[in-house]
Amino acid sequence: MPYRIIIVDDLIPILEDLEYTIQEEPSFSIVGKATSGKEAIELAKEIPFDLLLMDIEMEDATAGIKATREIIHENPSAIIAFFSAHDTSETVLSAMATGAVDYIVKGVPNEELIRHIKGILNQQPELDNKIQQMLLTEFKRLRHAESQLVSVMNKIKRLTTAETEIIQLLLAGESQKQIAEIRHVELVTIKTQITSILRKFDVKKSKQIIKLIKELELQNLF
Repeated sequence: MPYRIIIVDDLIPILEDLEYTIQEEPSFSIVGKATSGKEAIELAKEIPFDLLLMDIEMEDATAGIKATREIIHENPSAIIAFFSAHDTSETVLSAMATGAVDYIVKGVPNEELIRHIKGILNQQPELDNKIQQMLLTEFKRLRHAESQLVSVMNKIKRLTTAETEIIQLLLAGESQKQIAEIRHVELVTIKTQITSILRKFDVKKSKQIIKLIKELELQNLF
């Protein structure tokens, strides 16, 4: 039995061309077509499929991403690949974060498109080098962020109660003078405590600590 494929694109000429290209392969069968993310969601509920090829920008700029997220939420075993003209890192990463298995950029030769589809259906998706590099770069960034998070958490554990409260006030935008007034202590005391905080975080300025805490979204710890 041929593999069942659903195709989604808001531009009819592209949808028809895609259908013609895929149907040329005897082992493939188009079992459904949709022109919006909403239609794709409904179609995925109604028709059994082996692969759904999803465009991204349809009724809005991220319609395909939102539709894919919903389809996979409802059916975690659904196999979806993106077929889009957008190839920016932000779009690709957002799309692949939905659980999709491949990202094919429109304009690839027909034989390459068919090769991608065959790879997906054989459980061996073949990501383009550019897409692979984007995902690898993001993986490295996340690993670095994870390492930073562990390091910062260990440093936070070493803070005294007073130092934690000072960071809380710094996060609120208070100056050293204002912190001294709020805590009813001399300015020199606050400066000494901030020097201790800087030493524990191994930085030179309190702004670096505040920036790091915000980047790692750890404000709720203070």
